[in-house]
Amino acid sequence: MDSGFIEPDFYYPLPDYKFAKAIYSDDRLPLIGELGDLQHNYDMDRMELFDEKTLYNQLIPEGMFDFFANSYLVVAGKQVQK
Repeated sequence: MDSGFIEPDFYYPLPDYKFAKAIYSDDRLPLIGELGDLQHNYDMDRMELFDEKTLYNQLIPEGMFDFFANSYLVVAGKQVQK
């Protein structure tokens, strides 16, 4: 089924979409060691259950960062017809 949208662009705001410190894309994914400061949460206390930096450092070389990203931003538009 054709939605009429051109191919959408996906972006990954971190630490979340509300107060992003960085926004990554498929053209510029994070590098190993870049995601060490994800401890910000402005609306409630945050419980850390595992070492997120270690997890991301393992996901990045496996090409799985986009799948496990905390937040997504999708930009899509309609094809302009002339």
